[in-house]
Amino acid sequence: MKFILSFVLLLAFFAFSCKSPTAPSNNGSISLSLEQAASTEAWLKLTASDVTLPVNLMIRSGNTILFNSNVSSSDSFIYIDSLLPNRSYLLQGFFTTNNIQQTTNKVTFTTMDTTSNNFTWQTFTFGGNAGSCNLYDVAIVNDTLAYAVGSIYLTDSTGQPDPNAYNLVKWNGENWKLLRTQFYTFCNQSSTGSYPTQAVIAISDTEIWTSSYTEVAVSSNSKEFRIICTPVQISKMFSFNNTVYTVGKNGNIGLYSNGAWQKIESGTTADINDIWGININGNIKVYCAVSDFLQVSEHKILTVTGGNKVDSVRWDVGREIHSIWTETGFPIYTAGDGVFENKLGYWEEEKQVSAFYSRNIRGSALNDIYVCGDYGFFAHYNGIRWTVFKNLYINGAYLSIAIKDNLVIAVGYLSNEQAVIIVGRRN
Repeated sequence: MKFILSFVLLLAFFAFSCKSPTAPSNNGSISLSLEQAASTEAWLKLTASDVTLPVNLMIRSGNTILFNSNVSSSDSFIYIDSLLPNRSYLLQGFFTTNNIQQTTNKVTFTTMDTTSNNFTWQTFTFGGNAGSCNLYDVAIVNDTLAYAVGSIYLTDSTGQPDPNAYNLVKWNGENWKLLRTQFYTFCNQSSTGSYPTQAVIAISDTEIWTSSYTEVAVSSNSKEFRIICTPVQISKMFSFNNTVYTVGKNGNIGLYSNGAWQKIESGTTADINDIWGININGNIKVYCAVSDFLQVSEHKILTVTGGNKVDSVRWDVGREIHSIWTETGFPIYTAGDGVFENKLGYWEEEKQVSAFYSRNIRGSALNDIYVCGDYGFFAHYNGIRWTVFKNLYINGAYLSIAIKDNLVIAVGYLSNEQAVIIVGRRN
C-alpha cells in the first residue's frame, strides 16, 4: 500500500514539475532610435508596440532626466535639447504599464561640436560706371574654383558703355575673371548674346550650368558646348547628379531627367524664389520657397517628391519666405521676412539675428548655417548661437550664398550700381 501511494505521489510530482509555467501578460514595448543629433539637440524615433497609450515616458542619461512626458502616438519623434556639444550620451527610457516598470533599449550617440566664427574676409567689386551691375547666384566647386552669375557692364575700348554684359565670373582661388556665356536671342535660332544670367549650379567638378530666363548654357572645363531651351523660366536650380530641378517666377517648376525636360504644375502663380533638395536613401525631395509680394495668401512652402508630385509644408507664419534649407528634412530653416526654424512641426523665429530682410539661407550641417540679405546682413550659426558679422554691412544686399568646407562666398549688389562678392575663409 505504501508502495502504491508513493508511486502516485511521485507521478503527481513529475506531472507538476513538467507543467509549463503560466506565461506572463504581454505589457508591450517601446523602442528608441536616433534620427539626428546636432550640437545641443537630438531627435529620437519612438515606436510603441502593444502598449496602452497614452503612457508616461521618462528618458534619462545617467541620473539626468532629459525627457518626461506622456506619449500618445505609437510612431512619433521625441525632441531633446539642453545637451552639450561634442559629448557622448547613453540614453534609456523608462515607462510603466499594468503596474510593471519597463525600460526601452539604450541609445548611444555623440553630439556635434560647434564650428568656428573666425573668418578672414575679402571683398571684390565689379563695374559701376557703365550700367547697373548685379550678381544673383554662386556655386563653389572646390577651394580654387567657383562661379558667380548675373550681369556686369563695363566700358569698351572707346570709353563708352558696352551693352554686352559679362554674365559669368570665375574664381581661381585668388582672383575673379569676367567671362561671357552665350545664349540664344530667340530659342534655337542662330543669333546669340551674353544676356544676364540668374542661376548657376555645378553638376560635377568639370561641368556647370548657368541659366538665362528660359535657357541653360552647359559648360565643361570652362568651355561652353551646349545651349538648352527649357519649358520654364528659371531663377534657381538644384541638382542631384543628372537630375536637375528648377524654379522661377509665376509658379514655374521644371525637371530635367533622363535627357528630357518637363514642366511641373505647381498649383501657384506666385514667384518661387528658392529651391533646396535632399536625397534620403535614393528618395529625392525638394523644397520650394514661394512668396508673392502682392498676395499674402501665396506665402507657402511647396515640396516635390516622386519626380513630379507637388505637396506643401504647413507655413502658418503669414510672413514672406524667400529661401529655404534643410539637411535631412528636419529641422527646416527659412529666410525672408525673418529667419525661422521648424524643429518639430511648428515655426519659431530666430530672435538672435538681425531684423533686415534675408535673401538666402544655406548650410553644410546643423552646426554650420549661413544667412544673408539686405544692407549686407550676414550671419552664421555655429551649433549654439547666431553671430552677425557687422563688419560686412554694405549699402546694398547679398542675394546668394555658397559653402564648401571652410570656404563661404556671398554675392549681390551695391547701391552705386556695382556688383559685390565677399569671400570668407575659416581660420
